[in-house]
Amino acid sequence: VELMAKRRCRKKLNDRLYMLWSVVPKISKMDRTSILGDAIHYLRELLQRNNDLHNERESTPPGSSLQFSTISFQPLTPTPQILCAG
Repeated sequence: VELMAKRRCRKKLNDRLYMLWSVVPKISKMDRTSILGDAIHYLRELLQRNNDLHNERESTPPGSSLQFSTISFQPLTPTPQILCAG
């Protein structure tokens, strides 16, 4: 029973790694460590870009040429989650 649970966990983890590989634009290698590291790097870039846009929106005076009326940017911070409990 424990062996089957570990296999399911590995399969789930591999499926999620493949999903990460499919959405992260730059993956250096196809091993778990590289996929996770590249995904973390990419997410940090996205968070920084989001926070930069939020700061730019906050510092833009009303009525300026930049219009953000249809987009709402909020500053984000990463939160860790457990991939596979065991």
